[in-house]
Amino acid sequence: MSRGTEQKKDRPYRVAVGLLSAALAFCLFLVLLGYSLLFATAYTEEHARTLPSYARRDISALVQKEELAEEDYAELYLQTGLGKDGVDAVRGAGGDLLAFQDALFFRGEIEKENIVEPFSFRSYLVDEEGREVYAPLVPLQAGDVIVGSCSYTLCYRHGHAALYTGRDLLLHAISPSIPSELIPAYDAAGLPYFTGSPNFIVLRLKDATAEKRAEIAQRAEEQLVGIPYSLTTGIFNRKDQGSSPKTTQCAHLVWQAFRNAGYDVDGDGGLVVTPCDLSRSKLFEVVQVYGFDPVKLW
Repeated sequence: MSRGTEQKKDRPYRVAVGLLSAALAFCLFLVLLGYSLLFATAYTEEHARTLPSYARRDISALVQKEELAEEDYAELYLQTGLGKDGVDAVRGAGGDLLAFQDALFFRGEIEKENIVEPFSFRSYLVDEEGREVYAPLVPLQAGDVIVGSCSYTLCYRHGHAALYTGRDLLLHAISPSIPSELIPAYDAAGLPYFTGSPNFIVLRLKDATAEKRAEIAQRAEEQLVGIPYSLTTGIFNRKDQGSSPKTTQCAHLVWQAFRNAGYDVDGDGGLVVTPCDLSRSKLFEVVQVYGFDPVKLW
Protein backbone atom coordinates (compact mmCIF):
# COMPACT_ATOMS: atom_id res chain seq x y z
CA MET A 1 0.00 0.00 0.00
CA SER A 2 1.38 3.38 -0.94
CA ARG A 3 2.15 6.05 1.59
CA GLY A 4 -0.46 8.33 0.03
CA THR A 5 -3.15 5.68 0.43
CA GLU A 6 -2.26 5.26 4.12
CA GLN A 7 -2.48 9.01 4.70
CA LYS A 8 -5.92 9.09 3.09
CA LYS A 9 -7.11 6.32 5.40
CA ASP A 10 -5.70 8.13 8.46
CA ARG A 11 -7.34 11.44 7.56
CA PRO A 12 -10.82 10.69 9.07
CA TYR A 13 -9.08 9.58 12.27
CA ARG A 14 -7.05 12.78 12.43
CA VAL A 15 -10.14 14.88 11.78
CA ALA A 16 -12.04 13.06 14.54
CA VAL A 17 -9.17 13.55 16.96
CA GLY A 18 -9.00 17.23 16.06
CA LEU A 19 -12.73 17.70 16.58
CA LEU A 20 -12.61 15.84 19.88
CA SER A 21 -9.67 17.98 21.05
CA ALA A 22 -11.52 21.16 20.08
CA ALA A 23 -14.63 19.99 21.90
CA LEU A 24 -12.65 19.13 25.03
CA ALA A 25 -10.88 22.49 24.89
CA PHE A 26 -14.22 24.28 24.56
CA CYS A 27 -15.67 22.32 27.49
CA LEU A 28 -12.60 23.17 29.55
CA PHE A 29 -13.06 26.82 28.63
CA LEU A 30 -16.69 26.71 29.78
CA VAL A 31 -15.70 25.06 33.06
CA LEU A 32 -12.98 27.64 33.70
CA LEU A 33 -15.37 30.45 32.77
CA GLY A 34 -17.97 29.06 35.15
CA TYR A 35 -15.50 28.85 38.00
CA SER A 36 -14.21 32.34 37.22
CA LEU A 37 -17.73 33.74 37.37
CA LEU A 38 -18.38 31.80 40.57
CA PHE A 39 -15.29 33.20 42.27
CA ALA A 40 -15.97 36.69 40.89
CA THR A 41 -19.51 36.58 42.26
CA ALA A 42 -18.24 35.39 45.65
CA TYR A 43 -15.73 38.25 45.70
CA THR A 44 -18.47 40.70 44.77
CA GLU A 45 -20.67 39.42 47.59
CA GLU A 46 -17.82 39.59 50.09
CA HIS A 47 -17.31 43.27 49.30
CA ALA A 48 -20.97 44.22 49.47
CA ARG A 49 -20.47 45.73 52.92
CA THR A 50 -17.57 47.65 54.45
CA LEU A 51 -17.31 48.26 58.17
CA PRO A 52 -15.61 51.42 59.48
CA SER A 53 -11.81 51.29 59.35
CA TYR A 54 -11.57 52.51 62.95
CA ALA A 55 -12.78 51.38 66.37
CA ARG A 56 -16.20 51.89 67.85
CA ARG A 57 -16.25 54.39 70.72
CA ASP A 58 -18.63 55.23 73.53
CA ILE A 59 -20.79 58.18 72.40
CA SER A 60 -23.31 58.13 75.25
CA ALA A 61 -22.00 61.44 76.61
CA LEU A 62 -22.33 63.12 73.21
CA VAL A 63 -25.85 61.81 72.81
CA GLN A 64 -26.86 63.50 76.07
CA LYS A 65 -25.46 66.93 75.19
CA GLU A 66 -28.03 69.67 74.50
CA GLU A 67 -25.76 71.57 72.13
CA LEU A 68 -23.13 70.05 69.88
CA ALA A 69 -19.87 71.62 68.74
CA GLU A 70 -18.35 71.00 65.31
CA GLU A 71 -15.98 68.40 66.73
CA ASP A 72 -18.97 66.63 68.28
CA TYR A 73 -20.66 66.42 64.88
CA ALA A 74 -17.41 65.10 63.39
CA GLU A 75 -17.21 62.37 66.01
CA LEU A 76 -20.87 61.46 65.62
CA TYR A 77 -20.43 61.18 61.86
CA LEU A 78 -17.68 58.62 62.30
CA GLN A 79 -19.62 56.69 64.93
CA THR A 80 -23.15 56.80 63.48
CA GLY A 81 -22.71 57.56 59.77
CA LEU A 82 -24.88 60.66 60.17
CA GLY A 83 -23.79 64.03 58.81
CA LYS A 84 -24.66 67.21 60.65
CA ASP A 85 -28.09 67.50 59.03
CA GLY A 86 -28.70 63.84 59.79
CA VAL A 87 -27.75 64.17 63.46
CA ASP A 88 -29.99 67.22 63.87
CA ALA A 89 -32.88 65.49 62.11
CA VAL A 90 -32.66 62.35 64.24
CA ARG A 91 -32.33 64.34 67.47
CA GLY A 92 -35.18 66.62 66.43
CA ALA A 93 -37.43 63.64 65.78
CA GLY A 94 -36.58 62.07 69.13
CA GLY A 95 -34.62 59.27 67.45
CA ASP A 96 -31.92 57.12 68.97
CA LEU A 97 -28.41 57.93 67.74
CA LEU A 98 -27.12 54.79 69.42
CA ALA A 99 -29.30 52.70 67.09
CA PHE A 100 -27.52 54.28 64.13
CA GLN A 101 -24.18 53.45 65.71
CA ASP A 102 -25.23 49.85 66.24
CA ALA A 103 -26.28 49.62 62.59
CA LEU A 104 -23.08 51.17 61.25
CA PHE A 105 -20.87 48.68 63.11
CA PHE A 106 -23.14 45.65 62.58
CA ARG A 107 -21.42 43.01 60.47
CA GLY A 108 -24.25 40.64 59.61
CA GLU A 109 -24.24 38.08 56.82
CA ILE A 110 -24.73 38.76 53.11
CA GLU A 111 -27.33 36.85 51.12
CA LYS A 112 -28.45 37.38 47.53
CA GLU A 113 -31.57 37.11 45.42
CA ASN A 114 -31.95 37.06 41.64
CA ILE A 115 -33.57 40.20 40.21
CA VAL A 116 -33.02 39.76 36.46
CA GLU A 117 -32.45 36.25 35.10
CA PRO A 118 -29.89 34.85 35.00
CA PHE A 119 -26.96 37.06 36.00
CA SER A 120 -28.28 40.06 37.98
CA PHE A 121 -28.63 39.91 41.74
CA ARG A 122 -29.42 42.04 44.77
CA SER A 123 -27.56 41.64 48.05
CA TYR A 124 -29.40 41.81 51.35
CA LEU A 125 -28.33 41.61 54.98
CA VAL A 126 -29.37 39.00 57.54
CA ASP A 127 -28.56 38.39 61.20
CA GLU A 128 -27.16 35.20 62.77
CA GLU A 129 -30.60 33.58 62.66
CA GLY A 130 -31.12 34.37 58.98
CA ARG A 131 -33.64 37.16 59.53
CA GLU A 132 -33.45 40.14 57.21
CA VAL A 133 -31.94 43.25 58.79
CA TYR A 134 -33.19 46.76 58.00
CA ALA A 135 -31.08 49.77 58.91
CA PRO A 136 -32.57 52.85 60.60
CA LEU A 137 -33.05 55.64 58.09
CA VAL A 138 -32.59 59.35 58.69
CA PRO A 139 -35.77 61.45 58.20
CA LEU A 140 -35.74 62.38 54.52
CA GLN A 141 -36.52 65.70 52.85
CA ALA A 142 -37.92 66.28 49.37
CA GLY A 143 -35.04 66.24 46.90
CA ASP A 144 -32.86 63.81 48.86
CA VAL A 145 -31.05 61.15 46.86
CA ILE A 146 -30.38 57.61 48.02
CA VAL A 147 -27.77 55.40 46.35
CA GLY A 148 -26.24 52.02 47.08
CA SER A 149 -24.24 49.20 45.53
CA CYS A 150 -26.79 46.56 46.52
CA SER A 151 -27.35 45.24 42.97
CA TYR A 152 -24.84 43.74 40.58
CA THR A 153 -24.57 41.89 37.29
CA LEU A 154 -21.97 39.12 37.11
CA CYS A 155 -19.10 40.73 39.04
CA TYR A 156 -19.94 44.38 38.29
CA ARG A 157 -21.61 46.05 41.26
CA HIS A 158 -23.50 48.86 39.51
CA GLY A 159 -25.93 49.56 42.34
CA HIS A 160 -29.12 51.58 42.33
CA ALA A 161 -30.22 55.19 42.84
CA ALA A 162 -33.51 56.94 43.54
CA LEU A 163 -34.92 60.41 44.29
CA TYR A 164 -37.17 61.02 47.28
CA THR A 165 -39.74 63.55 46.13
CA GLY A 166 -41.57 64.08 49.41
CA ARG A 167 -45.03 63.00 50.55
CA ASP A 168 -43.62 59.46 50.99
CA LEU A 169 -42.99 59.04 47.25
CA LEU A 170 -39.89 57.77 45.49
CA LEU A 171 -38.91 58.31 41.83
CA HIS A 172 -36.72 55.64 40.29
CA ALA A 173 -35.94 53.52 37.23
CA ILE A 174 -35.36 49.99 38.41
CA SER A 175 -35.44 47.58 35.47
CA PRO A 176 -35.06 47.37 31.68
CA SER A 177 -38.63 46.11 31.52
CA ILE A 178 -40.15 48.95 33.57
CA PRO A 179 -40.24 52.67 32.63
CA SER A 180 -39.28 55.19 35.29
CA GLU A 181 -41.98 55.37 37.92
CA LEU A 182 -43.18 57.13 41.05
CA ILE A 183 -43.91 54.64 43.82
CA PRO A 184 -44.86 54.75 47.50
CA ALA A 185 -41.55 55.21 49.30
CA TYR A 186 -42.15 52.34 51.70
CA ASP A 187 -43.08 49.73 49.10
CA ALA A 188 -40.68 46.79 49.02
CA ALA A 189 -39.06 48.22 45.87
CA GLY A 190 -38.70 51.64 47.50
CA LEU A 191 -36.72 52.66 50.56
CA PRO A 192 -36.73 49.13 52.09
CA TYR A 193 -34.84 48.03 48.95
CA PHE A 194 -31.99 50.19 50.26
CA THR A 195 -32.38 49.86 54.04
CA GLY A 196 -32.52 46.07 53.79
CA SER A 197 -29.35 46.06 51.71
CA PRO A 198 -25.75 45.89 52.96
CA ASN A 199 -25.13 49.56 52.16
CA PHE A 200 -26.60 52.89 51.10
CA ILE A 201 -25.84 56.63 51.22
CA VAL A 202 -28.32 59.48 51.58
CA LEU A 203 -27.21 62.62 49.73
CA ARG A 204 -28.51 66.18 49.85
CA LEU A 205 -27.77 69.12 47.57
CA LYS A 206 -25.40 71.56 49.25
CA ASP A 207 -26.02 75.30 49.46
CA ALA A 208 -29.66 74.98 48.44
CA THR A 209 -32.73 75.76 50.50
CA ALA A 210 -35.29 73.12 51.37
CA GLU A 211 -37.69 74.99 49.07
CA LYS A 212 -35.27 74.71 46.15
CA ARG A 213 -34.72 71.00 46.68
CA ALA A 214 -38.48 70.44 46.92
CA GLU A 215 -38.93 72.38 43.68
CA ILE A 216 -36.42 70.10 41.92
CA ALA A 217 -38.26 67.04 43.21
CA GLN A 218 -41.66 68.39 42.15
CA ARG A 219 -40.41 69.15 38.65
CA ALA A 220 -38.96 65.64 38.41
CA GLU A 221 -42.36 64.18 39.30
CA GLU A 222 -43.93 66.17 36.49
CA GLN A 223 -41.30 65.52 33.81
CA LEU A 224 -39.47 62.27 34.46
CA VAL A 225 -42.11 59.55 34.92
CA GLY A 226 -42.75 56.91 32.26
CA ILE A 227 -39.37 57.10 30.48
CA PRO A 228 -38.12 53.86 28.88
CA TYR A 229 -35.15 52.25 30.61
CA SER A 230 -31.85 51.84 28.73
CA LEU A 231 -28.42 50.97 30.08
CA THR A 232 -26.82 52.74 27.11
CA THR A 233 -28.29 56.13 27.93
CA GLY A 234 -25.57 58.70 27.26
CA ILE A 235 -23.69 56.42 24.86
CA PHE A 236 -25.98 56.09 21.85
CA ASN A 237 -27.96 59.21 22.62
CA ARG A 238 -27.37 62.47 24.43
CA LYS A 239 -26.72 62.37 28.16
CA ASP A 240 -28.59 65.63 28.76
CA GLN A 241 -32.05 65.12 27.26
CA GLY A 242 -33.80 67.97 29.03
CA SER A 243 -37.35 67.73 30.29
CA SER A 244 -38.41 64.99 27.86
CA PRO A 245 -35.79 62.20 27.88
CA LYS A 246 -36.18 59.37 25.38
CA THR A 247 -34.39 56.88 27.63
CA THR A 248 -32.96 56.76 31.14
CA GLN A 249 -31.57 54.49 33.86
CA CYS A 250 -31.59 54.84 37.64
CA ALA A 251 -28.59 57.16 38.13
CA HIS A 252 -29.26 59.08 34.94
CA LEU A 253 -32.82 59.75 36.08
CA VAL A 254 -31.56 61.35 39.29
CA TRP A 255 -28.85 63.24 37.41
CA GLN A 256 -31.37 64.57 34.86
CA ALA A 257 -33.64 65.86 37.62
CA PHE A 258 -30.84 68.02 39.00
CA ARG A 259 -29.43 68.89 35.58
CA ASN A 260 -32.80 70.34 34.60
CA ALA A 261 -32.39 72.71 37.55
CA GLY A 262 -28.85 73.69 36.56
CA TYR A 263 -26.84 71.26 38.72
CA ASP A 264 -24.45 68.69 37.24
CA VAL A 265 -24.20 66.06 39.99
CA ASP A 266 -22.15 63.54 38.01
CA GLY A 267 -18.96 63.12 40.03
CA ASP A 268 -16.73 62.33 37.05
CA GLY A 269 -18.58 64.01 34.17
CA GLY A 270 -18.46 60.95 31.90
CA LEU A 271 -20.92 59.90 29.23
CA VAL A 272 -22.65 57.47 31.58
CA VAL A 273 -23.62 58.44 35.11
CA THR A 274 -23.63 55.74 37.80
CA PRO A 275 -24.81 55.62 41.42
CA CYS A 276 -21.14 55.74 42.44
CA ASP A 277 -20.70 58.93 40.38
CA LEU A 278 -23.57 60.54 42.28
CA SER A 279 -22.00 59.62 45.62
CA ARG A 280 -18.79 61.38 44.57
CA SER A 281 -20.38 64.62 43.43
CA LYS A 282 -19.00 67.66 45.24
CA LEU A 283 -22.44 69.26 44.99
CA PHE A 284 -23.88 66.73 47.44
CA GLU A 285 -23.30 66.37 51.16
CA VAL A 286 -23.68 63.09 53.02
CA VAL A 287 -26.71 62.97 55.29
CA GLN A 288 -26.27 59.30 56.16
CA VAL A 289 -23.82 56.57 55.20
CA TYR A 290 -24.39 52.91 56.03
CA GLY A 291 -22.41 49.87 55.00
CA PHE A 292 -19.62 51.98 53.53
CA ASP A 293 -16.63 53.29 55.45
CA PRO A 294 -17.66 56.89 56.30
CA VAL A 295 -14.11 58.08 55.52
CA LYS A 296 -13.66 56.38 52.16
CA LEU A 297 -17.34 56.16 51.15
CA TRP A 298 -17.90 54.27 47.88
